Amino acid sequence: MTPEHASISYAGNALNAPVPVALPETMANRAQSVTRSVIMRWLRGVTTGDTDGYAVISGGGRTILVLYGDELPLAAAVTRGPNVDDMVAALEALRTEGPSDFFAMTYHLPPGAPLALSGLFGAPERVATFDDPRPQLKSTLGEFFDEGFTGSLVLRYQDVLWATLLLVDGDIIGCYGSDDTQLKGTIDDAMALLRLDEVELSIHPACASDALAEVISFDSTSYLGEGVDESVEATELAMIELLSTFEHDVSNITDDDEPRVLVTCLISSYQSALALVQEGPEIIPSAPPAHPLLDSHWLPEQRAVDTQSLTHTLEMAAIPDAWLAASDALILALESTVEQQLTWLSMTDQLSATALKEALAELLGQSRTRVRDWRQARRSVETETIRPFSSVSDDLTIG
Repeated sequence: MTPEHASISYAGNALNAPVPVALPETMANRAQSVTRSVIMRWLRGVTTGDTDGYAVISGGGRTILVLYGDELPLAAAVTRGPNVDDMVAALEALRTEGPSDFFAMTYHLPPGAPLALSGLFGAPERVATFDDPRPQLKSTLGEFFDEGFTGSLVLRYQDVLWATLLLVDGDIIGCYGSDDTQLKGTIDDAMALLRLDEVELSIHPACASDALAEVISFDSTSYLGEGVDESVEATELAMIELLSTFEHDVSNITDDDEPRVLVTCLISSYQSALALVQEGPEIIPSAPPAHPLLDSHWLPEQRAVDTQSLTHTLEMAAIPDAWLAASDALILALESTVEQQLTWLSMTDQLSATALKEALAELLGQSRTRVRDWRQARRSVETETIRPFSSVSDDLTIG
């Protein structure tokens, strides 16, 4: 990115300095198109799944960087596009009227690096010129070691060269520069500049924004711009909220949980989806998806699964495999019910419907994987408990 194509997001932002400072380059671990209606859901999934890294999101003449660490967004900046006043406004720019979809790429970083790099998203705390770079930087670093400084130090030589040192709690955890933008455990990039006559140092303490987490939280569903048909917007927002809640519940299930936890999660999402269908277009199926449990707990008049009766049956049976079968059945019921709304939505907003269908497929896939893993675990236990006769010791005499 060249300076003439960059907007100044906020004064002193090192990412838009006269000699642009880039984030360290790593191999991209994700590259995909994301529709605007689900961009925040996507970003929330990235921050929790990738843990530490940054996303570059581009579309419609704008590019936005989002830095995240420890499963939370830490900083954001518009590096191409509209001017913004702060980090929250940079992230909010994804919601404003503009492109219907974005192209997004994510890059993984080592733990601690995102927090140190967050300093580059704000103004420097101090700028100094070193006319004797080596001893002066050594003295400055000594102060930072004692103070437990966390952030970035940027060394610049004229408008040509730069190097960035990352510090966490007073320790140098990495370095990269204009000659080699790969993040390294050595400080060679910085040392190369210290041989020059005069070097500028800018100090960027970590400036992670706590407010960014709220922008992509589960309670935040204002993902659409203005000018969208009200019925379409209402459906999109309701579907995003439903899938976000489902995602949250499914992602919190662990191997140690019982299958009834997934059944409870599926019932809750199914009831929400059913309410949405009943309030919206009348596209309700006359028969349940093909599964014995759904056939025996089907309410013809409501055209829905009687989840209360189903739960009562499962609790009375007290058979672990029954809860797994119920999970299979409810996955089918939820899939069928949500897809009714998405089919209707695709008639007016194909991009959004496609993105939501992909999100639904991913979450149902996770649910099916969970059921499969539970089944395999149960079979392993049963195999160990009931061993074949041939495994009994040959020394055993029956007589």
